[in-house]
Amino acid sequence: MIRGISFKILDQWDKNLENILAGIEIEKYDWKVYFHLAYFKNEKVLYERYTSLDRPIIEDREYEGDTFRKLVNNIDYLLVALDMKVYYPGSEGKDVETYEEYLESDCQMAVLCCDWYYYEIYAKDREITDRIKKNCEANGYENIQYITDENDGRTRMRV
Repeated sequence: MIRGISFKILDQWDKNLENILAGIEIEKYDWKVYFHLAYFKNEKVLYERYTSLDRPIIEDREYEGDTFRKLVNNIDYLLVALDMKVYYPGSEGKDVETYEEYLESDCQMAVLCCDWYYYEIYAKDREITDRIKKNCEANGYENIQYITDENDGRTRMRV
């Protein structure tokens, strides 16, 4: 069974979440950020790795779909780490620690990013997983593969 998708993005300031989630109805979900490390580029400083980090772009909190879309589509940013869970509005937005808890919960997606490049996105809706895969291919991302029951080594739904 396909659980989600993993991939490696390019090393660049960009609207990475916008690129990854293109074609997905972001507005119909609530996006709960449990942990993040993300920055937007200081417009006064030319890009230099590690030196142009300015201030956080997102906070550890819940965002309604419209607000989240505006946030990730507004400016270029560098997403270093992210632990975000996605729910339908009005559902119990309880955090999940394991894949089994995820399956039993109202959580519809888990978006995990670590070390700037590496993403794992779990989605209960196979169409979302397939859409993300197409977006990854269109953006030239690397090491794109489905996460399955057989190859999933993750024990915690955390970064």
